[in-house]
Amino acid sequence: MKIMNASNPPCPICGHESQMHRTIGAFLIYSCRFCGHGHLFPRPAQSEIEKQYQNECSSIENSNAFAMLDAYKTRPGEVRTHYRWYLKRCAKLVNSVKDNISPLSIDAASARIFDAGCSCGVFVKCLMDCGFVNAEGIDVNAVAVRKGIESLGAPITLGNISNLAQEKKYHCIIATTLLEHLSDPLSALAVFKSHLVKGGRLLVTVPNFDSLIRALMGSRWLWYMPPFHIHHFTPQSLRTAAAAQGFTVSKMDTLNTGTYLYLLHALVFGTAKTQRAAKGAISSGMVRRIDSAVRAVLFPLIFVSGLCGKEPYIVGEFTNE
Repeated sequence: MKIMNASNPPCPICGHESQMHRTIGAFLIYSCRFCGHGHLFPRPAQSEIEKQYQNECSSIENSNAFAMLDAYKTRPGEVRTHYRWYLKRCAKLVNSVKDNISPLSIDAASARIFDAGCSCGVFVKCLMDCGFVNAEGIDVNAVAVRKGIESLGAPITLGNISNLAQEKKYHCIIATTLLEHLSDPLSALAVFKSHLVKGGRLLVTVPNFDSLIRALMGSRWLWYMPPFHIHHFTPQSLRTAAAAQGFTVSKMDTLNTGTYLYLLHALVFGTAKTQRAAKGAISSGMVRRIDSAVRAVLFPLIFVSGLCGKEPYIVGEFTNE
């Protein structure tokens, strides 16, 4: 990517002035003086970004997704346990949509759930296993989509969210670790809103640029990940982005997830540790045990970050009023 000199570019979320944050390799990262939002500058075009995702090793998220795909073939129950937090959250969101739009029951069989950036579609299959038979997804990675369709028969399609037919409407849209990858997350949020029913819910998770672990790790913070991560959200910038597109913020909090194994490896070795199925992936059970051990060692940090809302991930629930 060509790097150009820039003097205080505007924040892509709130429009206020940004300042130089740090350089990671050949990439310049700026942060907003007002909302704290971090972003690459200059930002690559979306078409350029999507080219990065056309192989199995394109990112940590996809390499882990391929490992989870292999695990699902033989241990689907274990994979559902891995996703249990998201599955429970989705069920609660569907119930909240029922309360918002009509007194009629929206049960799992009739709920329409869409997973944006679904990779292989393993989570879509887990939703279907739990009774959400109308779940579907989309992803730009051709290898991931092909593997998901061939191995699982997952109802997923190749493309980006702008390819969705306008008449498609959903009760719940899930965008987990997606917005940070997009050149224009505000446009993506607008598309999500246009595809939600009245009262529909959007569930977003993104790495927390305001997290304690990011401050402590400095340039070794795992989720800088240029050029894959274009944006680095803070709770304030995510709230601002959603409100700018007409969403009502229903809930906003931070979350500890199973990332400590990778964070620790990045801190020690300067690179992320991934689960590569092609090279003998560690079973997800083993990953959980290692992750639990790391959490025990880092408990004081985890406890403090939880108290002050500076955990590694931001979770936002937004309503299409």
